[in-house]
Amino acid sequence: MNKHGEIYLPGGINYLSQDELTNIQSELNKYDITLIATDDHAPQASFNDICIFISQNTTELIVSGLMMPVAYDVLVKSIKFVIQKIKEKVKILQGGQVREAQPSIHFKTENSELIAPIPQNLTDEQFNKYFESINEAIKTIHHNSEKKYEYFIIEQQNDGLRVEVKTIIQYAQDKIEHQKKDEVSSHDENNR
Repeated sequence: MNKHGEIYLPGGINYLSQDELTNIQSELNKYDITLIATDDHAPQASFNDICIFISQNTTELIVSGLMMPVAYDVLVKSIKFVIQKIKEKVKILQGGQVREAQPSIHFKTENSELIAPIPQNLTDEQFNKYFESINEAIKTIHHNSEKKYEYFIIEQQNDGLRVEVKTIIQYAQDKIEHQKKDEVSSHDENNR
């Protein structure tokens, strides 16, 4: 039987119990989606400490709307559950401070990867809206046929659950520009 897709969860067996993994795998398998959880990943001090990878086939089914609504709901519910467990069990030591891990979802397409960091403290309803915003954002990407593979980041906007798609280069340039503005602003305040 052809599987519709896969969700790959590096380190998943470190923060989900065997019963939790079995339950999620069982629910997803009903809709031909396989969850692969391993123990081969240690969290990193970055914007995507814990990654949930969605296969190309699964991404295409989600974005095209061809995934059955019940399967889509089970997929979103499973991802939400995994993210909650990550927040409960995985902490990152960074700069002498302990912080919650920052999960992100990585969507694979034929010639790109889209990284969607998950904002902290979303309610179930907000998560559902955010996931829908991600799907809509993925649909707006126009791949450059001259490039073999592109990386994009899906960034939450300041006004709530809207998102914007940026290439990794655009994202980095925006962060540098924002940092420069903060430094100038801080310098101006110190000189007053």
